[in-house]
Amino acid sequence: MNVADVIANLKSAQHGSRRLDGQIAQLLGWQLQIVDDPSRPKGKRYLWTVPNEQNDAVVPSYTTNLTAAYELAQKVVPSNVGGFAWKDGAFQAQIGLNTPVATAATPAIAICIAALQHLAVEAD
Repeated sequence: MNVADVIANLKSAQHGSRRLDGQIAQLLGWQLQIVDDPSRPKGKRYLWTVPNEQNDAVVPSYTTNLTAAYELAQKVVPSNVGGFAWKDGAFQAQIGLNTPVATAATPAIAICIAALQHLAVEAD
């Protein structure tokens, strides 16, 4: 999945989810391993490996936690300023002056979109 696909998924989401968090994590280099585990309800266990490390870890809740969304923005675009606003149930975020305003259903998702728009520009 590429950056544009993840941004499209975020824009259409009505709320954050672990599936969306995983999509963002994969863009950042996290690796997903699926191993058989009969003790789990679906018989599988999902293990995430942190980039540049061998340890399993929990993917941050980027799409449901404002702190995690902010940390994502700081990781992707550490030297830019950003802003966040809301009106009539819509949430908007922008990071830097040369990217479009991101609009989403939740504050955390708006921040995630704003951060990932920078990755999309770098990928082009």
